[in-house]
Amino acid sequence: MLTAGAPSCEPPVDGIAVHRVQPGSLDFLESKLAFLRSENLAAARARAPQKKPGMLERLNRFRIRRGLGYLGRMPDLTDLWYLSAKSWLKQSGKVWDCVICSYAPYSSVLLGMYARQHGHCRMLVTDFRDLWSRHHLFRGLFPFTVIERRLERKVLAASDLVTTVSEELRQEIEKLAGDANVLVISNGFEPAAGGGVAGDGDGSVIRLVYTGTVYPEFQDIHPLLNALSQLERDCDEGARPVSLVLAGGGGDKIVDIAAQQGATDQVAYSGNLDYADAIALQQCADFLLYIDFSGLDYDGVIPTKLFEYAGGALPVLFLHDSGKSSAARFMEQCGTAIFVPNDAGAIVEFFRRYRRDKSLAGIEPDEAFIAQYTRQNQTRILEQAMSREFGMLED
Repeated sequence: MLTAGAPSCEPPVDGIAVHRVQPGSLDFLESKLAFLRSENLAAARARAPQKKPGMLERLNRFRIRRGLGYLGRMPDLTDLWYLSAKSWLKQSGKVWDCVICSYAPYSSVLLGMYARQHGHCRMLVTDFRDLWSRHHLFRGLFPFTVIERRLERKVLAASDLVTTVSEELRQEIEKLAGDANVLVISNGFEPAAGGGVAGDGDGSVIRLVYTGTVYPEFQDIHPLLNALSQLERDCDEGARPVSLVLAGGGGDKIVDIAAQQGATDQVAYSGNLDYADAIALQQCADFLLYIDFSGLDYDGVIPTKLFEYAGGALPVLFLHDSGKSSAARFMEQCGTAIFVPNDAGAIVEFFRRYRRDKSLAGIEPDEAFIAQYTRQNQTRILEQAMSREFGMLED
């Protein structure tokens, strides 16, 4: 495995040797730009909340909207890693049976293409968890977008097998390269993530939990926050309050929006948690929360979070607009979602009914359907496809 980090060749783990390649210039730039990390900017805002965003913060927001710098679009700091990794590859003289590379960053798939074109591997598998030039969140920056489209087509042409996460994204990739051999390998989940019991808290609060990145531009959280503010007024009559616990990227933005919506007391942000702590937090929820994406150019985005939720077999409050996205269809088949329109009135009505009748949270997980999506099963599909493809290359 070739990755970024302090240059080293680490002891093999499960038979896999990890070579870390990182130029000193990248370490230097990362240290100088650390103040742009979201957690550091959030801390700065907390120290001086009355100040308007400065020039650097506005530039950083622009960078994030465009997906620049570690978010998958050009230019990216891992361009420096790519140069060092390519040099390491040339000097190694190695020829692998197969190279597997994944976007993002794009430097990874460019290195895979270089390896295939220059005889460093006999088979190239390129994985697109998200699309590159048509990324659903990050629009890129002209004129780099033109370069990205050309490079993306070259990568697809050089790949013996391309994988992505849904049938809809497979169709989008085939529009770019109709002759690409594209296979759907879903994100999947670790079985150990299951086994939660809804409402492991003390029962005094109806707890919603979301553990993942929130994208306010595409996930409209205003109706939910408005509903939480309305539901709080019910508590004067002895009703159980409803709270929202967030963990992961973007939660600080939601706290700001909650203040504007009068729902500050109903929202808590736990910051970034490691995987075990995120799972533990989920298991204390009455409902896991998901807000469906809207305003995207195409369907097919099914976040890893939903597979993790399905594996946990807990009720998922799925807030949606009209129509059924691929994410909604997936959760419907899992049998673990409760679908509520993403409208403040509908959300308020649901929780008022739930306070009277807990059976509204009843779910019937389709265990056989969900079991298909363990990471072990998805990996097995990939292994079989690689074996077939490699046999064809051998012939």
